[in-house]
Amino acid sequence: MGNKKSRFAGIGDIHKKLSADPESQPRRVTKMGRPPGKKSDPAFKQVTVYLRKDTHDTARKILFDDRRQFSDLVDELVSRWISGQKARSSKV
Repeated sequence: MGNKKSRFAGIGDIHKKLSADPESQPRRVTKMGRPPGKKSDPAFKQVTVYLRKDTHDTARKILFDDRRQFSDLVDELVSRWISGQKARSSKV
């Protein structure tokens, strides 16, 4: 077999060169895909409510056309209700 080099013999040398030179290191690419949502956001809490089917269906259609989420509507309405309750209690 003599001095015949393997066709993979140079891989080790290339690896050593790349390890020594930080500029030649491959950069880590961030994961592509959907950004984190409300489910993983600690500022939000998942709740369950009961709505009439026709109310839910109609609201979903309107929200879809407006490119809004159902949870945003519920949050807005509950926030308004809370503000109204606070205003009422401060008048008493």
